Amino acid sequence: MTNSLSSNDFVLGLEENALDSLDHAIEHFRANERDTDLKYAVLHVFHAIELFQGTVSQSWGRTDL
Repeated sequence: MTNSLSSNDFVLGLEENALDSLDHAIEHFRANERDTDLKYAVLHVFHAIELFQGTVSQSWGRTDL
C-alpha cells in the first residue's frame, strides 16, 4: 500500500478546508430543521477555528500551537 498522491486525488489546503467547514456550519445554523443542527453548527465552527489556527501556525513556521 502506498501513501503517494496521484493527479486525480482531491486535496484541500487548511484555509480552504476551514472555509468549507465554516460554510457547512452556516448551512446547519440556517437550516435548523433537526434537533442536531445547532450542535453541528457549533462543531463545524470550532473545526474551522482550529484549521484557521493551523494556517496561522504554518505562516509563522510554528508547529507547537
